Amino acid sequence: MSTLVNQIHTLAHQYVRSGSKENRRLQVGRMIKFVEFIEQSEQLHNLHEVGKRHVIQFWKAHRDMAQKTANAYWLAICVIWQWSNKPGTPPKPNLFVQLTQDKTAETVQEHKTEISQVITYLNNTSVLPSLEEISIYLEQQRHNQKLTLEAVNKVTGISIKTIADIESGKAQVHYVDLACLSQFYANRQNKFPANLTEKDSSYE
Repeated sequence: MSTLVNQIHTLAHQYVRSGSKENRRLQVGRMIKFVEFIEQSEQLHNLHEVGKRHVIQFWKAHRDMAQKTANAYWLAICVIWQWSNKPGTPPKPNLFVQLTQDKTAETVQEHKTEISQVITYLNNTSVLPSLEEISIYLEQQRHNQKLTLEAVNKVTGISIKTIADIESGKAQVHYVDLACLSQFYANRQNKFPANLTEKDSSYE
């Protein structure tokens, strides 16, 4: 077993114990596949050595990966980023993974179901995910819906600083704000499943 895989197994014990065990085991499997891909071309000795260059190489080598699968891998790589105390987030797959233009009715329904499950998950205090997972989800929703911080502030009444703090994963945030944002994005997703209004469509 390689050094990086050993490190992931060690760090994953606590990670798998908190939150949805089945989902987190899948995420650990994706982390291992990611580092194994890196080790095909070079030998690293520590997860701290994994950088943006490796992530971009991974996306380029997996251009045919489905967007949903790529997003799951990105979330897994985000955990490695956190474990390595790296600033920001790893490169996203959007620019490298081909998007399917043909969205069937079944795919759209599956996406709506997934959104519904996430909202239920976020609002159920007995299975509340980590702040990092919530932060990544909320930031991704804002970007997917092409909204500025100002636009979200105008509708929800949550201050721009609070929204930015939530998206950056800062600990000093209120659960009521998290729930409000998750419900806002879900409602907007249902209202504008395909097209966003021109008024709110740009983001920074």
